[in-house]
Amino acid sequence: MGNGSALVTCGSRLYRFDSETESFATIANTGRQLGGIHRQGRTAYLTEREEVLRYDLQARRFRPPIGPLQHLPNVTTTTALRDRSGGLWMGTQEEGLLHIPDPEIRHVQSIDGEAIRYGFGFRKAEDTVWGTTWGDGLFQLHPRRRHAVPDGHTLWVSPRSPDGRLHGLTSTGTGRGRHWYRWTPSGGWQFVAFAEGAVRGYVDSSGVGYFWHNRGLYRHVPSGDTIRRTRLRAWPVGESQHHLMGPAPNGDIILFDQGDVLRLRRPDGAVVDTLARVPAYAEAVGRRLTVDAKGRIWCPFVDLVRVDPRRGTAEPLLEGVEVENVGMAGDSLAMAKTDEGLYLLDANTGAVRRHLTAGDGLLSNDVNGALLTEDTLYVGHKSGLSLLPTDSLFQAPPALHAVLTGLEVNLRQRSVQADSLLAPDERAVGFSYTAASLTRSSRVRFEQRLLPQSSNWSTTEQRFTRYTNLEPGTYRFEVRARLGDGSSGPKTTRVFTIPPHFYETWWLRLLALIGVLGLFLGAYRWRVRWLQQRREQLEAAVEERTQELAAEKEKTEAQAERLQE
Repeated sequence: MGNGSALVTCGSRLYRFDSETESFATIANTGRQLGGIHRQGRTAYLTEREEVLRYDLQARRFRPPIGPLQHLPNVTTTTALRDRSGGLWMGTQEEGLLHIPDPEIRHVQSIDGEAIRYGFGFRKAEDTVWGTTWGDGLFQLHPRRRHAVPDGHTLWVSPRSPDGRLHGLTSTGTGRGRHWYRWTPSGGWQFVAFAEGAVRGYVDSSGVGYFWHNRGLYRHVPSGDTIRRTRLRAWPVGESQHHLMGPAPNGDIILFDQGDVLRLRRPDGAVVDTLARVPAYAEAVGRRLTVDAKGRIWCPFVDLVRVDPRRGTAEPLLEGVEVENVGMAGDSLAMAKTDEGLYLLDANTGAVRRHLTAGDGLLSNDVNGALLTEDTLYVGHKSGLSLLPTDSLFQAPPALHAVLTGLEVNLRQRSVQADSLLAPDERAVGFSYTAASLTRSSRVRFEQRLLPQSSNWSTTEQRFTRYTNLEPGTYRFEVRARLGDGSSGPKTTRVFTIPPHFYETWWLRLLALIGVLGLFLGAYRWRVRWLQQRREQLEAAVEERTQELAAEKEKTEAQAERLQE
């Protein structure tokens, strides 16, 4: 343990052994036969039949064991080891080696003996957390767990409310509308009225409901056991899914109307302003939109689209990921629920801060609800819940170390430790690499480059890359790994040299250059001498002809003189 002592188990007891005094001191008695022991930090992990016990050495008490709540099969554990990623590896007699990505995560698949089978959404009022399902009724999750089916209703959706009050709409099974309920700490779930035609929506602080219908947007005002219903906006049934609504922080209604983002005034639903126009998404299909604290509008279509009314822009996020709905956690975090897990995004930048999947300990990848409280992230699935502690939610995972596993030269395999000096005709080089992530291997990404050919990192999911037609020279291959959108780990490098052929050597090229220059110089000098000789020949010919002409002239003049005489 670092201070000369050790932890020892014997029977049902946990002891501390002092090497100086050679004595044992009893730490705890579990009353059950203990197996292996592993200590990390202030926690000792003790295997005990179907569970792994956790003993807090500082607080001197047992914490909740690891077992069925983490979806652990009914097996006999023999040893436990905590890895640097926070996961727990367990040896078992029946199933071999098992892994729990995060032993702090809890899975809930039934409450009060009622199985959760039809998805889960969440609503919170003060210290109370409720979950709604479409088929299993209502489940209270905090401060105590219980199952509820008010008046026998099991099909529930939960309208939003800006004042933190809890409301519920439950289907009658006839398609004519929903029964409207309101929850109070003292009275529980109480019937308000029948909201004819209502499907979903929100309830303002005065208790008036603004509900989405297949034929338009309606205002529902409770009056006794009845409701006064007024249509504020109309649309055809066939185009209803192109209209999304949600409340703004100030209580206004935000409506996505086939490409136009409108702000509607309460209570009459008059259009106050057109916040943005996004015609590219006029035919997009969705269910609910969410408005964050800064007025940005999050629309879950085939892509997640964030509309910023101040800039009049629509920015696609999570392209290629089908988002069911989006919820906000405070002012800075958006939670996108998908069939590929839960995405936690920075509300200001849109960047993914964490992507949670079954590999991170979720019950499954299908996520249809999420709620973040002070100490717990509730995640809803079609078959249950995952409860994650928030204290380690955004802890950066340990850096991945890329490892070179293979070398290929001219399509032939070589040892990674082979000589870095290649042959002149070996111009195709390939590298195999990997990174150890036993539980999240599908999310490992690699970044690689070949210097000095390129200084930019290239991202890939592949674990092999090949370079061809390389010029002679010295190269440095670099590769690093990261998990999803996390930070990259350290670089792994491999330097190799391709020598030139003799006809590619600098000295041969220099000699060739000198030879060419000498050739040009010789040709030039020959040309100059030839031109000079030619000039001399021409001058001699001219001189000779001149003399001939002079002689002819003298002869002619002499003949002329004789004729005159």
